Amino acid sequence: MPGKRARRHFSQLSEFERGLIIGMKTAGWSTRRVAGQVNRSECAVRNCWKQWTREGTHARKTGSDQEDHEERGS
Repeated sequence: MPGKRARRHFSQLSEFERGLIIGMKTAGWSTRRVAGQVNRSECAVRNCWKQWTREGTHARKTGSDQEDHEERGS
């Protein structure tokens, strides 16, 4: 089908990629330009930037589920 893009295999953004995205967006780069530079979708870049502006962090939350299990003793 013309105009239909093939889906890429999903992989999470690395901490390095997240840092690049935050740096480029902070410098005023457009979402499209950043996505092209880091070879990621515009949606992934928007989500990363939105998390940064909302929470002030670019790191993924890790271990929160594991801590809950340890506290309950299961």
